[in-house]
Amino acid sequence: MHPLKYRPSLLSLSAVVALLGPGLANAALLISAGSAASAGNVPATPVTFTQSLPPYVNSSSSLSSAAGNGQGFAFANGNGAYAVSSSAEGIGSGAANASFRETFLNFTGVRQHYSLSFYIYGGSIGTTIADGATLTGTERLRSSYSASVKVNNVSVFSSSAFVERTAGSITHGKTGTDLNINDTGSDGFYSWGGNYYTVDLGVVASGDLIAVVAEVDDMAFADVGTYSFTGGGGENGGYGCNTDGNVESRNSETQSCQGFKGSAGAFYGDPLGLSGQPDATLNPAPFAVTNTPANDVPEPGSIALIGVALGAAALASRRRRRTA
Repeated sequence: MHPLKYRPSLLSLSAVVALLGPGLANAALLISAGSAASAGNVPATPVTFTQSLPPYVNSSSSLSSAAGNGQGFAFANGNGAYAVSSSAEGIGSGAANASFRETFLNFTGVRQHYSLSFYIYGGSIGTTIADGATLTGTERLRSSYSASVKVNNVSVFSSSAFVERTAGSITHGKTGTDLNINDTGSDGFYSWGGNYYTVDLGVVASGDLIAVVAEVDDMAFADVGTYSFTGGGGENGGYGCNTDGNVESRNSETQSCQGFKGSAGAFYGDPLGLSGQPDATLNPAPFAVTNTPANDVPEPGSIALIGVALGAAALASRRRRRTA
């Protein structure tokens, strides 16, 4: 039995822009990442790395013992993406969180109608039982994720899901946006593919700020024991066992080995490359805020500018008549 494996490297972007498009100026940026893990109820010490240019932060926690394994990893890139990944087996846990906070200013001089588009990468949450193993008593496996986007403290997107496996059943649930309506998670595993999502932000007055806050966290939890399985053997070599239950290749006779009954894992990634329009040359195109002039009453500043322009046109007309 192998634990679930996840690849945050899939989140790399080929091109991103730190300045939003039509009429938006970057005003502030804050990114964060955190992680936690435990093995056999002993907590791991998180390790965090940060840099200012380009803005980047990651946090990792990992711990292994004869009782179990736990791992949590998160990163956030001010010019690209953020993601979280967690795994656990035996008696262990992993958790991770990341956030992206940025404020933008509408400096066009007129009201603008904005929409927010972003691309969520494929991900999954899941629980796995080893071949031949069964859960008993209070043994439990659980994984989950939760993601949200708020604009000016108003929720414009939310999505969360969990799966849990016990000795007697598999429970599951989803709230908010369903990332895969064709997968219920009833088998203890829920996954989704990459897709675009767009929300309407409404009209923003000239000079007003748009504060975007995107957050995500995931968790993997395991509280299961060990079970015995058969290691292969034979004259030409086979598989034996380490004391921690992992299988290794060596010459040996068939023997009884101990392994963890199950594992849990979760991965979620959401890129935040910023540009005025999704760029079709990128695969996928990045997160974007787009705008169109709002069809409503002009703002006082705009009315004054129109008045100045009309006055100048009238003065020029009178001068032409005098010289005719």
